[in-house]
Amino acid sequence: MRTYVRLLMDYPELTACVRIPCFSLSCALGEDANRPDTPPLALAPEPGAAQLIGECSPAATAMGLRPGMRLAEALAHDHRLGLVQPDEATAHRMWEECVQRLEGIGLEVETPMPGEAYFETAPLRGLLGGPREVLHSVARLLPGSVRLSAAPGRFCAWAAASLSGGPGREPEREILIPKSGGRRFLEPLPISTLSGRIRSVTDGSAAPPEIQDLPNELERLGLATLGEWAALPARSVSERFGHWGMQARQLARGLSSRLTPRKPPSPIVAEMDLPEAAASGEQMAAALDRLIAALISHPLRKGRRLRSVVLSANYFSGAGSRKRIALRSPTADPERLGLVLRPHLDLLTQPTRRLTLEVGEMASEHVGQEGQLSFASPDEERARKLAEAVRQTRAAAGEESVLRVLEVDPESRIPERRAVLVPYQPNTAASETA
Repeated sequence: MRTYVRLLMDYPELTACVRIPCFSLSCALGEDANRPDTPPLALAPEPGAAQLIGECSPAATAMGLRPGMRLAEALAHDHRLGLVQPDEATAHRMWEECVQRLEGIGLEVETPMPGEAYFETAPLRGLLGGPREVLHSVARLLPGSVRLSAAPGRFCAWAAASLSGGPGREPEREILIPKSGGRRFLEPLPISTLSGRIRSVTDGSAAPPEIQDLPNELERLGLATLGEWAALPARSVSERFGHWGMQARQLARGLSSRLTPRKPPSPIVAEMDLPEAAASGEQMAAALDRLIAALISHPLRKGRRLRSVVLSANYFSGAGSRKRIALRSPTADPERLGLVLRPHLDLLTQPTRRLTLEVGEMASEHVGQEGQLSFASPDEERARKLAEAVRQTRAAAGEESVLRVLEVDPESRIPERRAVLVPYQPNTAASETA
């Protein structure tokens, strides 16, 4: 009993990370990319995305390559590197099976990408015990290559899971970091740990693709570790790197936003098999129009409008792609949905065997319906409309499209030091942590 109480005091409110190394790369290869005989491989950049490589095989990592490295730099580093086209559809399907196992034992899971998930350990204490017992229970549900950690915050937990364990090192598959030890654990890690990890500490949203190149720029400036980056003055970081630089500094200091568990997947799905002759051009657009009509007429939609949809394609080669598309405003108009979705057909890189369209998120039933009784006060109604307008603007133009001015040093003689731009949060008091 005494040991159990001490464990809860040492590890309060920890965030657990579940990570399967090279998961997407293994799905694209059709075999385990963690095997020692796997050649140097990395996931190629997606069409239209930043030219940064994705997951790397152990052989590529041993050569000094890492996810988030610029493509030209990676190819110049070693000409033997092989690029693998991502198979997002297969990775999503296989990871969905793993996530459903976690949710089956009562976990509320946040899963930003296949092969990676987070959950809070506190809700399961009464059922399973301390954080270590929780990790043991999760490990029994997932493949043997899974790596687990519990640490203060999402970023710290991911860094711990990335360093823990490995083939043939079973005892190190699970690692715990006390609440007070997060920043101390992060300080000696290389600055490249931030690659692909820069997220807002307010709502957990990912940075734009161009911002993900920030760790490469910091390396060129001579910063080697997260501790050096975290120790820089907040004013200097804000002046040189702006809002997202401040967010990256917060992560290096061990600060993360609260988790946002996913909602249950929508059962509203429409799919269509295509003959090989109809895998491009106008026939693809016609197939998309039929999928949109099937989605709109689905009985489970119950008249609600769509906020986002997911377009998936399975290629004749066996690979596939998957793209979540946020709509500028909730709609159920087939014509508007067609205008939004047709440009994404041009990004399909191979002849397509099957198209799938599913609902990502639906608006509440009252959105866009006029003439109904409302019991909200004028201030509450105005705040709701303002929050909806901000959400729609950011969905269409990016996270930095709605900012506000925050005074930092009004008495400074240098205009750039008097104020900074920070994300606008409706009905939320702004706070800056130095």
